[in-house]
Amino acid sequence: MKLHTINIPPHACPRPRLNRRTGGVYYPRNYNLWRTRAKAAMKQLNLEPITDPKMPLFVRVDFTLKGIIASLHIKKPDLDNLLKAFVDVLVDCGLIPDDRQICRITTTKDTCGAGYEESISFGYGPILAVH
Repeated sequence: MKLHTINIPPHACPRPRLNRRTGGVYYPRNYNLWRTRAKAAMKQLNLEPITDPKMPLFVRVDFTLKGIIASLHIKKPDLDNLLKAFVDVLVDCGLIPDDRQICRITTTKDTCGAGYEESISFGYGPILAVH
């Protein structure tokens, strides 16, 4: 599987907020802006979408965040919230039909150290042999 990289800082998916006047649910503005930036960066890669809605999928995502030294990142944001935000963008871009098709995930959260940029490297594809 080929890995692709978008050079934007990873962002965690926050809890939805409740609008007390209307009773509707919404996400904070900064999260919506991040999703827009992430979708634009992914569309520039011109990746081949997976169109079969019944195909089991594998996703690999490596998040690189700012840190003092390159190492594993054990602080917030939580890895599961980073992953949720990224998978939502995969679906929004049309690269995968639905996140329920993802049967295997490999993901990491590291720091990049001084002088390097935050980024998200990822790959996705069909699971060719289901045991």
